[in-house]
Amino acid sequence: QYQEKHPTATNEQQIQLQVNFKRTMAVHRSHSDIIARFTFEELCTTELGSSDYSAIANHFQIVMLENIPHLNLKYPDRARRFITLIDELYEAECCLVCSAVDVPDRLFIGNSYEEDSGTD
Repeated sequence: QYQEKHPTATNEQQIQLQVNFKRTMAVHRSHSDIIARFTFEELCTTELGSSDYSAIANHFQIVMLENIPHLNLKYPDRARRFITLIDELYEAECCLVCSAVDVPDRLFIGNSYEEDSGTD
């Protein structure tokens, strides 16, 4: 019903963000240059780094991050990227709204054999 009454409220657009001087980054789901929406897979399992996360954090006021899995030592790059993302959002005073498989204190599992973090 909300979408019927407010059709523009859910209109998402794709934009290109400038990252450093040499490249751009596609943001597939954003709204009014205020909110960007990503999955954990999009931001933390690909070859992105602090300059990419900084560009996102400095452009948007709110970042929505969906489907954060358990993190473990089997995939250390995912945990490093997630921490870097959080640091860049914090430094830019960007609001983070997220969904995860567990509460923050139980997202990291130290032993990689205790539980798998998802897809390979």
